Amino acid sequence: VPLGPRTMPPLLGNRYDDYTVMLEDDYGNVFYERVCAPDVETAAYNALELSTQRNLTLKNVIREDEW
Repeated sequence: VPLGPRTMPPLLGNRYDDYTVMLEDDYGNVFYERVCAPDVETAAYNALELSTQRNLTLKNVIREDEW
């Protein structure tokens, strides 16, 4: 089936994983957020941006359901 100008191609092969981001404030309070990304590098970059926007320290990025 040919794709028309207004149809999107299927997202075959694009896998996104969930990552838990651990952030900490100046008082030692720890916050957990979740990001969705195609790989750990993208997740880490998004986590760094998130920590900068919230004025928090990035502590860790962990992929969910990792064995």
